[in-house]
Amino acid sequence: MKRTELVPSEGPDQSTLMAELETRRAMAGEFQAMEVDKAKSVLQQKQREAIGQLEAEVEQSEHELMRTKMEGDRRIGEHRAEFEVEEQFLRAKQEALEDLRAQEEQEEARWEEERQSQINAIRREVGVSEAELDQEQKQTREREAALEEKLCACLLYTSPSPRDS
Repeated sequence: MKRTELVPSEGPDQSTLMAELETRRAMAGEFQAMEVDKAKSVLQQKQREAIGQLEAEVEQSEHELMRTKMEGDRRIGEHRAEFEVEEQFLRAKQEALEDLRAQEEQEEARWEEERQSQINAIRREVGVSEAELDQEQKQTREREAALEEKLCACLLYTSPSPRDS
């Protein structure tokens, strides 16, 4: 194989080449800086868009939350009004019941007074004292208890066995 030697050709010298290399390096650095700036700008724009979208979503969520809160407050108000009506109705029923009970107690007291008055009138007519009347009531209760005991006595009935015939 044949070796070829490099022979310097006629052309720019080394200092010119170095200067051109430095110029190209500087241009590459500037281009790279421009690309980085461009990428930063694109990234910042995307960040601004994402932030704007998030802010819009947050605002929409806040509006929905406010609507939900207002609806809840409205429902609570309705239920509170219904509760108050029911509570008033219940109070009215309780008051009516208490009035009825008071009337019933007054009626019972009046009837008892009237009954006692009639009993006293009968005692005066018949000439029976309260002690005699109480004795008679006690004896009547004792006779009733004795009769009830006799009526409630139970005999066990069994059918006749073959031995009884």
